This record gives sequence, structure tokens and C-alpha cells, in this order.
Amino acid sequence: KALDEKFAAVEEKENEIHLLQLSLREKERDVERLNNLLSHNEETINSFDALIKERDLELQQLLNSLKNLQRSKDETEQNLQRALREKDAIIQHLQQALDHKTKDMEEMANKGRDLAEQMSQRLKVTEAMLSEAVKDKERLVTENQTAVENLLATISSKDQLLK
Repeated sequence: KALDEKFAAVEEKENEIHLLQLSLREKERDVERLNNLLSHNEETINSFDALIKERDLELQQLLNSLKNLQRSKDETEQNLQRALREKDAIIQHLQQALDHKTKDMEEMANKGRDLAEQMSQRLKVTEAMLSEAVKDKERLVTENQTAVENLLATISSKDQLLK
């Protein structure tokens, strides 16, 4: 009977060992699956890191382009303002010259009709010059406005790219 009990105890221990071995194999498979999953996740993280670095570089390039465009726009606006001031000064000078010539013409009209006719011709030339200056100013304003609008459109498209 004692031998049967020992045999039963040994058999029970062998069953326990067998169950533990099965459990160990299952745990090893779980560890292997988790290692595979971890490896895959590390690859995914590395891939995302590379993508983020690439996007950061693209973003920096776009920001640099935007800064350059903004600087160019500012310079263009400054040039436009300077040109407008110059044209205004020319127009003012021509207006003063026209006023002076008109005054001279009135004085000469009192001296005689021939002198009045001569001054009338001078006035027409001055008016033509003034008209030409005004046309030049309008043309310059239009050109500069177009340039500014083009720059603003470019900046807007860069802004869209940044978004």
C-alpha cells in the first residue's frame, strides 16, 4: 500500500511537472509574441521619428521661405512708398511751376495779346508735362499694387502650405 501511495505521489508530481512544462511553453510563446510586438512597435516609433524629423525640416524650410517673402514684400512696399513720395514731390513741383507760370501769364496778358499767346503755349506744355507726370504716377501705383498683390498671394499660398 505504501508503494502504491508513493507511486501515486510520483505520478501526481509527474502530472504537476507536465502541467508546469506546458505552462512554461505557453509563457515562452507569450514572451516571444510580446517581443515581436515590442520590436514592431519600436520600428513604428522609429518610422514616426523619421517622419517627424522630415516634417520639421520641411516646416523650417517653409518658415524660411515665408520670412524671405515677408522681407521681400516689406522691401517692395517701402520702394512703393518712396516712389509715391518722389512722384508727389514732382507733381507738387510741377504744380508750383504751373501756378508760377499762370501768374506770369496773367501779368503778361496785361502787357499785350502777343505775350498772352506765348504764355498760353507754355501753359499747355506745362499741363501736358503735369498730365504725363500724373499718368506716370498712376502707372507706377498700379504696377506696385500688382506687385504687392502678387507677393500677398504668394505669402497666402505659403501660409496654406504651412497649414
